[in-house]
Amino acid sequence: YAEAGGQVADQGELKVMDSEGNVAATVAVHDVQVYAGYVLHLGTVTSGEVKDADSVVPAVDYERRKKVVPNHTITHVLNHALRQVLGGDVAQKGSLVNDDKLRFDFSHNKALTPKQLSEVERLVQESIGEALPVFSEVLPLQEAQQISGLQAVFGEVYPDPVRVISVGHDINDIRNDLENEQWATRSIEFCGGQHLSNTADAECFALVEETAVAKGVRRIVAVTRDSARQAAAIGCELADAASALGGMTASDLEDRTAELRKELEEKGPLISAIKRTEVRAGLEASQKKIAAEKKKVLDATIAAGIGHMEAEVKAAVARGDSFVVLDVKLGVDSKAVKKATKILNKEAKTTAILCLSEEDPGSGGKLLCFAVVPETMQKAGLAANEWVNAALGECGGRGGGKSDAAQGQAPSSAKISAARATAEEVAKGVLVGSP
Repeated sequence: YAEAGGQVADQGELKVMDSEGNVAATVAVHDVQVYAGYVLHLGTVTSGEVKDADSVVPAVDYERRKKVVPNHTITHVLNHALRQVLGGDVAQKGSLVNDDKLRFDFSHNKALTPKQLSEVERLVQESIGEALPVFSEVLPLQEAQQISGLQAVFGEVYPDPVRVISVGHDINDIRNDLENEQWATRSIEFCGGQHLSNTADAECFALVEETAVAKGVRRIVAVTRDSARQAAAIGCELADAASALGGMTASDLEDRTAELRKELEEKGPLISAIKRTEVRAGLEASQKKIAAEKKKVLDATIAAGIGHMEAEVKAAVARGDSFVVLDVKLGVDSKAVKKATKILNKEAKTTAILCLSEEDPGSGGKLLCFAVVPETMQKAGLAANEWVNAALGECGGRGGGKSDAAQGQAPSSAKISAARATAEEVAKGVLVGSP
């Protein structure tokens, strides 16, 4: 079989036989193409010598062809299923049928919804389960074009006579009543390719990908037989794992979600697109749960951190300290800084306060720094923005603000001790001894 109509060419061997019936030479054929009416076999001589006018015996790789043929017939069934689900305006824009998969391009302006994908897959699988006979006849082109429901590729030039492939309807019955609308209930197409004799031989179907390839053109990739069974099995396994996330404790959820996400990345191309959507939905729900739990913990940590900061500030004011540098546990939350700054402005009327907060204490993550300087301390020469920048400079960071209030961040808190020491040194240098 030479490549045509989206179906890849056969592979196999050409065997040169000697006068005694023995193989004198072998050509491994890796491609077959038609040029100007000639069928050209492309291959490599793997043994012996091939000469002009030698007689050869072809040996087709039928095991490979067995994997190609189901994909071709099911491409026809898929085309029909898409028209059922999306409407009669769907038109074929291209196809590729090989021993691994089938690929079908069609006109449609937007991605198929999970419900539409599921319905397309169900219809194709239903046609396989119905064990529909596949009929093939060569008919005069003019007669064939009158068949109700016939599908043909727009712009394609077809030979006369033309080969017709009908799934489920006997072509002899069709010829007796060409315009009968019931023929449109099954796939009928012009095609010169190789096909199954019955849809049941495709065994199983899985739609593994649906994407855009151009404006107004979508592409479906699907598999049959063992590949489809494998896609279904892996998809069910991952979907069950995603469903189980809902019952997990928060402590285990994050690790298992990360593991499952990695599995989906590795196995995603091998599973049904519908199952992949289910798994992604499960992961998304899990991620929301993780985020909510983290927010709950963070909110509690920030509330405790602000409470501790407020107590420390009140104690410093009561002692009459001119300044204090505090380690607080607010993460790097900007909303927490606003809340903390409000408290500092209220409580620290006579004390300058600089706070340092690590994103994740001890990890070397980001460092947050903010300061509030009352008017009396500003007059003494301490500016909040300069104070913050001096501290953050030890960690490669920088802040912004004014003399009364400022904040900023550093990319690393590894040198927080140096930042703390510098902040204290700057304040002492300006304020110690000031009224």
